[in-house]
Amino acid sequence: MIYAMRRLRMSPAFSAAAVLILGLGIAANTAIFSVVNAVLLKQLPFEQASRLVWIWSTRTDRDKAFYSLPDFVETREASKAFDGFAAFTNWGANLAGMGDPERFTGARISAYAFQMMGVKALYGRTLEAADDRPSAGRVVVLSYGLWTRRFGGDPALIGRRLTLNGDSYTVAGVLPPAFVMPNTEAELFVPLVTESDPFRNNRGMNFLRAFARLKPGVTEARAAAELAATERRLREMYPDTNSKHTDPRLISFRDEVTGGYRKELGTLLATVGLVVLIACFNLANLSMARSSARSREVAIRSALGASRLSMIRQFLGESVLLAAAGGLLGVALASAPLRALALWAPSDLPRISEISVDGRVLLFVVATMAASGILFGLAPALHASRVTAADELRSRRAPSLQRQPGEDAKRAGGG
Repeated sequence: MIYAMRRLRMSPAFSAAAVLILGLGIAANTAIFSVVNAVLLKQLPFEQASRLVWIWSTRTDRDKAFYSLPDFVETREASKAFDGFAAFTNWGANLAGMGDPERFTGARISAYAFQMMGVKALYGRTLEAADDRPSAGRVVVLSYGLWTRRFGGDPALIGRRLTLNGDSYTVAGVLPPAFVMPNTEAELFVPLVTESDPFRNNRGMNFLRAFARLKPGVTEARAAAELAATERRLREMYPDTNSKHTDPRLISFRDEVTGGYRKELGTLLATVGLVVLIACFNLANLSMARSSARSREVAIRSALGASRLSMIRQFLGESVLLAAAGGLLGVALASAPLRALALWAPSDLPRISEISVDGRVLLFVVATMAASGILFGLAPALHASRVTAADELRSRRAPSLQRQPGEDAKRAGGG
């Protein structure tokens, strides 16, 4: 490696160009992979997230529809495949007092939903099953973003009262920063309280989004069959409101959170990966020209007994060093596109706040560096290692053996 570093210092223009080209390509890859990592690869912030499923009611003309409150209650009570069954609906909340009035997107949610998802509060507590009783006092749980933005991240807010839509609510807790709830941008959560809901007997009012947790060992197929049987029964019992209902759809939480962006992010990552491949191809061509210019050096080393493998290692060592420098530059440059992505990403892109260069991203960068170094360095290394002392002598003798036109005649005339 020391010899490789010396050789690279002797070609500063080539080395600088290679590091810059690789650095720009790796920076783009690092930024996009950071998004892919946060959105698609990181574990969801729920306990046993693989058991959590989203349940969509469906219609003959819609593959994603909401539940009415009585349909949700009957489906929940009939279910045997789940050990938790919850729902929520978006709720507009007007905050008065404690500064200027402001309107937020909130959610009325089954109070035991947080326990079902395994979500623990950062401060205070989440909603509990007892909060769903009509006799329970009104409580609210705040998202981390709302707590920091509106209330300055003050832990003393727990236990204080807020006025929402004219009613007084006690702040029960603050959710952790990583919490993400599919299909809502809610910043605060209050109990659903189904028993006192004005639509508790109205099957024509469909407004609830349902989700559940599978019992251990229960497959999605078995749960879907159970839900379909319940839906058939409801269609028969309530043809006036349920005649267009079809079998419900089960979707995993991960797919519900990321499904809309999985294909797009995969395509984007493949595209920037292609950019790095093109950069490696161009660098390979430059390296081939550079290795041809070093044929005398290779021939001398060959004459002194250097093996072909050792020369391949030398050339690959140089390319890997350049790739490592390009990788370090790429990580340093990645902060700019990451900031741009955070600013310009679609508002519904999940887990934007979790986009960062973490351990998995750094491993990706190391793998990209190693692959880049091998890709653009292998062909020149193989080409250069074929040169022998005899080849170099022949190439240097060839010009002297070529005679200019008329040279023999001049010699004959002079003789």
